[in-house]
Amino acid sequence: MSLAISASYEHEHYIAVDTAVSFNRKGISYRNTDPREYDKLHILDGEGYFFSGDSILCVNTYARFKNQPDRSFKKLLSIAKETYSKLADEGDKLAFAKYGFDNDCRATFECMDSSNWDTGRNIFYYGNSQISYITYGAQMQKAMNELDKYKSGDPSIPSFYLPIYEAVANEGVGGSVIFYHLTPEKWEMSSEIPLNEPKNIKKASFSDIQLKKKHTFVGSGADAFPEVTLGEGDGNGFGKAKISKPNGSLDVVYTASNFGRERSVRFKDNGITLISDNGSFTAESKDFKFIATENGSYQLGLSNGSTFELKTSGLGIDIQGDINIKATGNIKMNGARIDLN
Repeated sequence: MSLAISASYEHEHYIAVDTAVSFNRKGISYRNTDPREYDKLHILDGEGYFFSGDSILCVNTYARFKNQPDRSFKKLLSIAKETYSKLADEGDKLAFAKYGFDNDCRATFECMDSSNWDTGRNIFYYGNSQISYITYGAQMQKAMNELDKYKSGDPSIPSFYLPIYEAVANEGVGGSVIFYHLTPEKWEMSSEIPLNEPKNIKKASFSDIQLKKKHTFVGSGADAFPEVTLGEGDGNGFGKAKISKPNGSLDVVYTASNFGRERSVRFKDNGITLISDNGSFTAESKDFKFIATENGSYQLGLSNGSTFELKTSGLGIDIQGDINIKATGNIKMNGARIDLN
């Protein structure tokens, strides 16, 4: 989760955002100690987009939105709903906010989260000549209570926000703070400012947790398609399976451990493709078996023991029963020697 604290005047936003990332393991929350891999507030066209909640949902929602020509909050909401419906697990949350400006350059704030978007109502504020304070995300109510103690201070400087974050810091909020200043003409951001946090925050490395399943989108915009990655792999990027649904196809692909050779089946609009790169292939049913081996032999077999085997050295046929040959034309047999027994 994440927390944004902002102070908006009529034509500008001051925004502080924490950098903490947490994860849940067996019902216990931990602060992720791995290096930060993504930002929580993104600047597009001079406006700020803040995301809080499950990191997979946040990253995929923004990745799809940033390539859209339509940067309206309505479009962001539409993408967020679609991403949530496809990728969210039980209990996952997604919240987002836009710190923007209207056509008259007045500061605006809009927000929505997965707990209330079925109502179709998002929260909207205008900045004013006095000041509008907003806390949004995790610990937002507690942060607002803390903020009330400091309203006599100067919200245009980063130090205004630090004691608020330090008071509400937990596994999901804190770490350090990045400070942003947005106006209709320009925007600025600070480097990370570390916080003095409680010593009892539980911390762990998420990289030590073996990932069994991952949902994501491949591509962007209207061309994006869902993909699920399964398994831990062999540590070299192989040994994992992927199920993806590009346009006109359903692909199930496994890359063999150590060498990454493809084993796949692709269901396409115009047919089915099977690949067993440099490996054997077996198709088996109740009374039939087909085997293609790595050394280039092909064998057809029936449940009664009859086989038809084509190898680099020749052809072998073993029929458990009668053989009937019928032709409307000639039958020719030619070989170095023909043995009939």
